[in-house]
Amino acid sequence: MNILKKSAFILFSLSSACSQAEQPENINNSSGDVRALDSQLPELGSFECIGEFRPQVSMLGRGDDYPNFIAKDITDELLKQDYASRLISATCTNEAQFGIKTATITKNGENQQVLDYLEATFPLDLVVFNGEENWRLDADIKYEVSGLVTKEQPELVKHFIVNQSYDMDGKVLKKIFVKE
Repeated sequence: MNILKKSAFILFSLSSACSQAEQPENINNSSGDVRALDSQLPELGSFECIGEFRPQVSMLGRGDDYPNFIAKDITDELLKQDYASRLISATCTNEAQFGIKTATITKNGENQQVLDYLEATFPLDLVVFNGEENWRLDADIKYEVSGLVTKEQPELVKHFIVNQSYDMDGKVLKKIFVKE
């Protein structure tokens, strides 16, 4: 494989850990249907990792079909790096992690605690075609939605974090340390 391409992909892996805020219009209008992106759909597996939090997924503003919107968001990140990149498969490797924060609002003269912030982190094993060969990525995709009740339009921030990258024989391509 071309060493320049390998270096560029690893560098992208590091830079993809950066946050990206979506405009509020995009939060609710994004269908998340990866089928519109490519005729060859990625294989999606073990997405029962969401467990009891399934009812809260729609609060992320990405729809209810979380395996599909996760695949779309990962595909978008890969295409930013290289138009030839393609997500082959995504498998949830562990239970998704959820966090919440509340805000105090006054309604009818009474203070109430209401959900105002939701985050969801999905630990993933990805197989990615980088334009020349397949790689395996240990990655997380994290969604943070703030201002569910305290802002006119909630804000969604996505983090795509590549923890480690491997060739298909399991050889580490480069040790990656990501700090949030």
